[in-house]
Amino acid sequence: MMLTRSQLRVILISTILTPLFLFFAYPSRSSEPSTGRSAWSWLLPSGATSTGAGSSWSSGKVDDNTPRMSTVINHAPGFTIVENVYWRNYTYYFLTDKPWHVPQLKLIASTMNLDRYDGPRPDVGAKILAVRNRAIDSHMDETRELGISTTPEAALEVSKEAVEVPGTHFLLNDADFIGHYYHFIGETFLGAWRIVQNYFYQTGKRIPPFTNMGFLRSYEGDELPGISQDRMWQDHAGANKFFLNAFFPEIKIQTRLDWEDMAATGEMYRFPLAVIGDRYAGHDGPSASWKPWGDVLRLPVHPTWLTELRDRVVKIKRGRKPHVLYLTRQDTTRRLTDQDHSALVYQLRKLEEDGLVQLTIKTFTDGDSFVDQVALIGTVDFFVSVHGNGLTHTLWMNSGKHRAVFELQVKGCIITDYSPLAIAAGVQHYLVTDDIYCTPHTCARRGCKEGVSINVPNIKVKPTVVTDKIRELVAEYKYD
Repeated sequence: MMLTRSQLRVILISTILTPLFLFFAYPSRSSEPSTGRSAWSWLLPSGATSTGAGSSWSSGKVDDNTPRMSTVINHAPGFTIVENVYWRNYTYYFLTDKPWHVPQLKLIASTMNLDRYDGPRPDVGAKILAVRNRAIDSHMDETRELGISTTPEAALEVSKEAVEVPGTHFLLNDADFIGHYYHFIGETFLGAWRIVQNYFYQTGKRIPPFTNMGFLRSYEGDELPGISQDRMWQDHAGANKFFLNAFFPEIKIQTRLDWEDMAATGEMYRFPLAVIGDRYAGHDGPSASWKPWGDVLRLPVHPTWLTELRDRVVKIKRGRKPHVLYLTRQDTTRRLTDQDHSALVYQLRKLEEDGLVQLTIKTFTDGDSFVDQVALIGTVDFFVSVHGNGLTHTLWMNSGKHRAVFELQVKGCIITDYSPLAIAAGVQHYLVTDDIYCTPHTCARRGCKEGVSINVPNIKVKPTVVTDKIRELVAEYKYD
């Protein structure tokens, strides 16, 4: 059928005008005003600027009529970086219109028992406030929804009334295993630093340094009379306090009494940027392997992720020969037999006499300067010691597959506390039990045989198991 001129004219006009109508009636996403819900700009590296449309950064401005939504920007079980997390009376709240973006709450925070640590496993210590309009009909099954349904109006009220606590926070949700160098710096802090460094690895953007350290359930040593060591955040040697202040000189500490005062107000508080750490949550992760950082330590990071921290304590000057440190424990209740200690010293000195290594034999005490300790460890290529807290210093070694830790344990035990630290530091780990050794991926299942204890004063070792391996590594590699 042939079209008349008037019909062709109508089609032509429609072809031109319809797109124009759609453009003005339904503007594209790029023409919509930014909601500015995420205060990203203050996370930009120094000197950097927002890259405009399409960037993950925004101006950081929030309209008075827009709630400050919670955004999880990185997560592994037990360690979560979140923007705008809310807190009231020992419960974290995630205010979000995308509740499916929040990881499992049990992998973020637990309700640690405030008075005893050996009771039943804690419940979840976080909730989702899911911002939603009313359901499309009255037959909606809300039991399948994530979080507690909250109207946009109620969400705005929560956001407006919350008390802002400015800064970058490390919020530690634990009541136990804090007042100990290994358990705090070597486990909990290490996991938090890993999640921060993984974010940098992913994005090239740095989280600002921690300005606040929140020990939600641990005391300062002098806050209350009669507080036992396991209720404090400081360890007896002062390592926890030293390293926190060395890493973050401007950091402010809030302890359990501060958080109890905040809880007593009944107020809702908002933390613009926080890392939430929780040991129980970490232990619930799929790769935990009896430790809180089994999952987070599997996240990729730059090779210098730990030396960056070490350099905040002291700059390292290295010698020309491979350096062996034998950190002794002969004055403690977990030590080698005197005979095997003497034999090990003899074989290590033979390495030095043969011109292969520089040897240091040392016993650290509570009075030793931590700056000096870290300065020493930073020069070490081979670290030899009986299982104990001093092996936490493995973190400050230089990385390299030609560097190694030799951890001496009683035969019949395989306790893998320190091998993950060696892996994290990028060095090899050999767990030596008398006349044999194993590596992290060849060792038997963690534990001690029936009737065997890790804490004994008569550990035996065949010294050449250690020194022969050192000779092999020295012959194979060049040392910088």
